Amino acid sequence: MEEFLRRDPLREYRDRVDAARLAKKPDDCMNVLDEHHRHARLLREKLSGELAETRKLADAYRREFEQERAQGKTLERLLNECRASFEATDRALTEARAVVDDLNETVVPLRHENLEVRQQLQEQQMRCASLSDHIRNMEQSRSWRYTAWLRRK
Repeated sequence: MEEFLRRDPLREYRDRVDAARLAKKPDDCMNVLDEHHRHARLLREKLSGELAETRKLADAYRREFEQERAQGKTLERLLNECRASFEATDRALTEARAVVDDLNETVVPLRHENLEVRQQLQEQQMRCASLSDHIRNMEQSRSWRYTAWLRRK
């Protein structure tokens, strides 16, 4: 209805009717003016109400826009903090990777050295076991028992 009143598609026909009324009865001009005045007042009241509603909506939208703008600024600040945090984390991870790489360069030769030492230890243990077996065999031999008997006397 408001859109119909705003467009006022019947105005042309009202104006023709009013012109015809005034042509036939010029004394009716006060009634025609009074009708125009009432119609204008009705439109003014409708438009004033719509304007007030539009202003209320505009104020509400403005407040909502300001809140969203403030929230956007807060989110942007938080995003920048997260980016800075990620950059710091990336730098720390890069430094940690460099430390790990340095340690790996130190550890690899040590592993090879450790492997060689273990192999040498196994060889020495096998040699020691072999010598222990040899000594046990010697101690159980007759000549050893004979010399041990001589040493006691």
